[in-house]
Amino acid sequence: MDFSGFFLGFSLFRRSRDPADKKSEGAHETFARLARLMPEGSLIIGDSYFGGLPALEAIVQQGKHVLMSCNSRRPSALNTDYLAKKLVADGQSASCYGTVEGLEGTVPFLANAFRSEGRILYTISTVFSDRPQDTSFSALVPDVTTTDTDQHVMREGVEVRPEVRCRYSDLMDFVDAADSSILNSVSHPIARVIGQPMSPCGMLL
Repeated sequence: MDFSGFFLGFSLFRRSRDPADKKSEGAHETFARLARLMPEGSLIIGDSYFGGLPALEAIVQQGKHVLMSCNSRRPSALNTDYLAKKLVADGQSASCYGTVEGLEGTVPFLANAFRSEGRILYTISTVFSDRPQDTSFSALVPDVTTTDTDQHVMREGVEVRPEVRCRYSDLMDFVDAADSSILNSVSHPIARVIGQPMSPCGMLL
């Protein structure tokens, strides 16, 4: 969907886990295939299930922008072995820059790691910067008032995060709301869904 809330297209996918299945594809290949539905110049947003350098390279070659969260192994040489080692305390950020070949030449990208509540959040993108900015957040953290290690509480606050991570969180909230709205609508004829405008919170009007 576009930033005005207009629904452009929707696809469901199920990947085979059978290595003998010739139709099986990697997560980044699935993501790139679905991204082909979007017009050139689109901003493609993906979570850590899809995100990583292979997905970024594939989508940049389509002439599109990329903003993705990724796990420590995509690739580990960049995330685990380099960026993560620069972070020793919560609130710290580390970045590096690189280039990939795009549809019309070389495209620069940013890889960022940010430590928050003991976790390292990895983001890779061809848009936005690592400039620090204040943002509100909520996180499920261990309850320090009990010895039960399974007990957690929700903590809310304001944290200084890199701009690229803030924008990822904001835009992924929008995507998640749209996904929920669409999936809640699949019980109705699909013809009633395609082409219908959606409100900013992602609900069908």
